[in-house]
Formats: sequence, structure tokens, C-alpha cells
Amino acid sequence: MKAKNIFFGLFCCFALFQWAHFNWSRNVSRHDIQRASEYHSGLQMRQFGIYPFRFFLIDKTLPPREVANELRLVQNPPDTCDNPDASPRCCFVGTPDSLTSEMKIAGKDEPGERLLIRGRVFKADGKTPYPNVLIYAYHTDSKGIYSKKGDETGIRRWHGRLYGWCRTDVEGWFSIRTIRPASYPDSRNAAHIHHVVQEPDGSEPYYINDTVFDDDPYVDKRYRANETKGGHSSGIVKLQRQADGVLKGQRFISLK
Repeated sequence: MKAKNIFFGLFCCFALFQWAHFNWSRNVSRHDIQRASEYHSGLQMRQFGIYPFRFFLIDKTLPPREVANELRLVQNPPDTCDNPDASPRCCFVGTPDSLTSEMKIAGKDEPGERLLIRGRVFKADGKTPYPNVLIYAYHTDSKGIYSKKGDETGIRRWHGRLYGWCRTDVEGWFSIRTIRPASYPDSRNAAHIHHVVQEPDGSEPYYINDTVFDDDPYVDKRYRANETKGGHSSGIVKLQRQADGVLKGQRFISLK
């Protein structure tokens, strides 16, 4: 008899708790709470038990207004690529479905000297052409600034509006048409073009040596001495002015 009373008392407690939870959840749905809490990896409501004795342990009860705020974060999560040190994968967000081996970064109205870089990518042996390598590049404008249009998102908030993609052809060739970038204002940094590559095997993308220019006063002896350390291929490019006024250079890249 005593055991039956204990069981009946526990059953009543469970029923009372379920009734209270039902009334509370009329304002805030269990599903919404879970979505909001799981987003922060700190589950604020944990469900356990066996039907029909299902009940909930509430670690932290959120009022409706806070739940609404949490849901806004779930529906509009922070831009994880909005960081200068974001993963190189962020460089390929927005890549067009169809790419050629020619990258066009700067339009005809962009101030600055026209620049054409013709390049070729090889595998680690430095001899075998590497086709279908995805290349991303970005650089400063003619004043040395990563200038923006104003609607950039993600990593482009840091890289600016002068960027592009291309894919090496069957012989590993690619080209970049843009303007010659300038050094950062009031700095001793060589003017440069940043590059990120993604190999066709699906491995993680990575940065390679910047393209810099042989006639740049900041490409000094120390820079040249460090350029090929670690087995990297040199990014120092000699430029020649063509009859049409375009500066043209050539670069060969061996990927590790």
C-alpha cells in the first residue's frame, strides 16, 4: 500500500509538471527553444524520459523576448568569413560555376597601369603541368588601399573589390588582367598580389607566395633571400611594357 502511494505521488508530480510545461510552451515553443539553444552549443533545455512519462529539465528558462533574439541569430548567423584571418576556404565563397583560365580583376575604368600576368602551375616535381587548379587573387588599388564598393560581405570586407578567380587550363596556364597594385600607404611593404590555390583533389586551399615586382624598391636583398626558403617557387616577376602600354610579366608556380 505504501509503495502504491509513493508511485501515485510521483505520477501526480509528473502530471503536474507536464501541465505546467504545456502552459509555458504555449508562449515559447519547445522547438524554437531547442533551435536557439543548440546554436550556442550550450543546450538550455534537455529532454529525457520515456513516453508517457516524458519531462524536461530546464537549465535556463528564456522569456519570449530573449528567445526571439536567439532565433534571429539562428536565422541570421554571424558571418564566419568576416575576419582577416578567416579560413582560405572563405576566398572561394561566391566562385562562379563556370571559370576559364583568364582572371579579370580590374575593369577598364579602374585607375592605374594595366597589368597582365601570364602564369603556369606545375606539380611538386616542377615539371608536370597542373590542370584544373583553382586560383583566387586579390590586391590593393593604385593608392595601396583594399578599396571597397560598400556591399562586401565575408572575407571581401577585408580583401576589397579587386579580386577574381580562374582555373588553370590543360597545360597549367592561367592569366590575370588587372592594374598594378601599389604599396600600402606609409609602409615599406612591396606592392603585391595575394594568391590562394585549391588543388583539384579537394584538399584544403592554401596561400602561396605573393606576386611582387622585380623593379619594386622594397624587393631588396633580404626579400629576395627569403623568397624561396622552404622550397617555395619565387613570386618575383619582371615586367616589360608592351607596345600598347600594358605591363606584362610571367610567373611559374610549383605546388607542394
